[in-house]
Amino acid sequence: MSVRNKMAVAGVFASVAALTALGTGVAQAVTPEKPTADYQVCGNVLDSSGAGVAGVAVSGELYDSSDTVVTGAIASTTTNANGGYCLQGNSGMVGTVTSGGYVKLHAAGGNFGTWETNGIHESDFLSHIYVSIFPPISQSANGFNGTV
Repeated sequence: MSVRNKMAVAGVFASVAALTALGTGVAQAVTPEKPTADYQVCGNVLDSSGAGVAGVAVSGELYDSSDTVVTGAIASTTTNANGGYCLQGNSGMVGTVTSGGYVKLHAAGGNFGTWETNGIHESDFLSHIYVSIFPPISQSANGFNGTV
């Protein structure tokens, strides 16, 4: 068999292997959701196999340092096709979190673990901070994932 024919056969096998892997139900890597503006908290909602789950209602509350809910500070949303979400907070969200406040996350029929029970505090927010030069984003954080 010539080199050219061997390369063609190898290409066919590689293509078949790739298609087989896609059709087996093996979870594909989820693209982490990234903020598109300031004052956002973002993440992905995943199923038990690690695949993103679309259509999950995600909400959050902002609490100040006295454990009082700051009414209307964070908008609710629904996860996209990749299980991604970004909750849009108001301009006071980051200042509240860095002054002793926190954000609690909730997913309908799901769980955000510590982000739901204890909340996202200053150290959590800063360790997940997202910075972008274009568009300019410096007051958002991502990587706050939940499960259903």
